[in-house]
Amino acid sequence: LPILAKSVEYYRRALAVDSTFGLAYLGLADCHLVSATFEFAAPAPLFAKAAAAAESVLRQGTHVAAAHTTLACIKAFYQRDWSGAESGFQHALEMDPANGSSWQWHGMCCLALGRVNEGIDALRTATERDPLSLMATTQWACGLYLTRRYAEAEEACGLALEMDPNFWPARYFLGLIYEQEGLLAQAIRELRRAEDLSEGNALPIAGLAHAHTQAGSSWDARRILQKLQRERTTYVSSWALALIYAGLGESEQALVLLAKSNTHRSPQLALFLSQEPRLDPLRSEPLFRKMEQDLYRPAANPASPPETLR
Repeated sequence: LPILAKSVEYYRRALAVDSTFGLAYLGLADCHLVSATFEFAAPAPLFAKAAAAAESVLRQGTHVAAAHTTLACIKAFYQRDWSGAESGFQHALEMDPANGSSWQWHGMCCLALGRVNEGIDALRTATERDPLSLMATTQWACGLYLTRRYAEAEEACGLALEMDPNFWPARYFLGLIYEQEGLLAQAIRELRRAEDLSEGNALPIAGLAHAHTQAGSSWDARRILQKLQRERTTYVSSWALALIYAGLGESEQALVLLAKSNTHRSPQLALFLSQEPRLDPLRSEPLFRKMEQDLYRPAANPASPPETLR
């Protein structure tokens, strides 16, 4: 994404001037974390860069709580070390309970693990700690969407869009909310806007295709699917493709792609597999249940982290 790439460039320029500037390292970590979780590119290299930048923050000794939050996100949504992530989030919150980002990411982790009330409370706290944060407000909307509180989720998206009408994640989740409310024309409109504003991120494109399937326009969905499958300039995750096949009712292919997404350690899969409404038609499938159990099983002995993060 050009905006994130530009941010990375400026943070690196700042570090070229002052290699001990902890806030610039933290900014780098955040850029790479956001790029990875929204799947602008393959997750492994981005999470490796985020981890390296967060470790640099810890060495500088400033903004330590935020750095622990970044590392906890990597443990949860990439390494799938849920117990290690929980320790990291708790440590960050003890060090700085006013940090909205820590509450926000901890809330999403709780939701992924099925701790719904705790997750919603944490996301609400994030908006209270940082009421002007577009992402905190949007993640609050996301949590409400995942827990099927669609009217409240729509209102929360509206708050984010009042602050910035061009904030594409809020447009994206608003489109998903409208779809679940049966407002399909509005869903398609918002998802098209999210696609344009995100400059081609595959998540709103896949969301648009799924909305077309619910509107009875499988032809439009398959046209989008074919375009994504041919795409060579934008990263298209197996997670995004799986959602389209789920909408088309092709459960077998959707499950194959979800398994592939799991192998690739998709952060979207880790974040949303347990609660995403668009996957409800697959939840009775034995393969889906096994994948879910394996993914979220408490990690008493977590697997070694991938080589790229060592």
